[in-house]
Amino acid sequence: STSGALDVQQGGLVLSGASNTIGELKMNGGTFGVSQLAREEATAEVGKLTGTRGSINLLHSTLTLTGTDNTISSGLKLVGSGTVALAEGKSLAFDGSNTIGDAIYIDGTRNGTLHITQGTLAFTNQARMEIATLALDSAASTLNAGATRNIVIHSITGDGVLAAQGGQITLDTANPLTWNGTLQGTGTLSKKGAGALTLGSAGNAGFHLDSTSGAIILASESSAYGAMMLNGGGISIFHASSTTRFSGQEGALTLNDATLEMSGTANVLTENASITGTGILRLNADSMLAIRNDNKLDTDITIAGLLAVQEGTFTLSGNARFDGAAVAVGPESAAAALDLGSTRNSMVGGLLGKGSVIFNNGELALHAEKSSVFSGSFQGNGTINKAGKAAWTYTGAGSDTLNLNITEGEVALIRDSANPILLHSLTVDATGTLTLAMASAGAAHNTTLLLNGT
Repeated sequence: STSGALDVQQGGLVLSGASNTIGELKMNGGTFGVSQLAREEATAEVGKLTGTRGSINLLHSTLTLTGTDNTISSGLKLVGSGTVALAEGKSLAFDGSNTIGDAIYIDGTRNGTLHITQGTLAFTNQARMEIATLALDSAASTLNAGATRNIVIHSITGDGVLAAQGGQITLDTANPLTWNGTLQGTGTLSKKGAGALTLGSAGNAGFHLDSTSGAIILASESSAYGAMMLNGGGISIFHASSTTRFSGQEGALTLNDATLEMSGTANVLTENASITGTGILRLNADSMLAIRNDNKLDTDITIAGLLAVQEGTFTLSGNARFDGAAVAVGPESAAAALDLGSTRNSMVGGLLGKGSVIFNNGELALHAEKSSVFSGSFQGNGTINKAGKAAWTYTGAGSDTLNLNITEGEVALIRDSANPILLHSLTVDATGTLTLAMASAGAAHNTTLLLNGT
């Protein structure tokens, strides 16, 4: 141990004692090592670390920085399988591009600060870091997680760059945090902690957002991300954003007079997640939002696109509505249901599936641009208004509480048994067509339409 300065310029120096103290360590070449002695972990405390060249090699050992003004330039490497720890409230600056190699762990959990003054600080697959504050001191200052998923940051200052190549960066924020920096590459930004995280940049379609607690707030006028995942937290959107995949397992997606565009066919909303607020949920061409288990939409949200109720009941109330390409109720299961309540809804792509549509004095307008077939059931008092030139085919039993108005195009009612098709009322305008048919040619019965029991 020494209270003075140790200047390593060439060759190698290894400390293998159980506990070592150095006033100042200057790395200007060579190798400085702290190595495990027998089974006892070796430790070294350094009052100040500066380094321009060489390497610090930690073997199952801990190097604790107890002073201030610790700086590592691009020529000094950290390697091995140990820990570089910041004492309470201390900081470490990386001045120039560098790589945290091997299985090095940067421990800044005791209110430590890691500065990236310029260049890129990259991490290899096994490297780890947990830091109280990451300071990106310039717009070009970059933290690159690479493929590692073991980067935890509790606060960020400066609007530099967070990057990854398949890895994950976790922001675990106890207090509200606003960050306007840039996301680069491909990876996942995971949100933990009760404090809300506000992102002010345009995002990156290669970066996923995973909200496990607290909320992610998207404040940019326009932003684009990869997947948006609700796994216990929330995502709140102002203005306009887009996602390549939405996975609502638990939590709330909130639209604040905003529009969220979804692409892909793997968008899912389960019973523990919700969509709330005011805005438009737009599903792009060939994309779909699948509803699994029971869920509801009770605020001023418009769904535009293919909505598929796969399991359970999806309930709409208040000003909730869809204006989508199509709605599939129970595409694979007759147990699925769409409860329209008293809402007034319309769709342009038709109604299809084998589930149930439930009314409570509501109305459904089919402005059909594409033909569709529905074989399910209708429940409650409701009205279907058929418009559009494309045909709608219904092969179920109908309902004596369902009103059918055909103003344009064809409605084909097809029955596969001798039982009649039930309707409460029927109107067919001059530009509309009603076709009654048997399910198969040569059937031993005629198709009968029974209106209001008569």
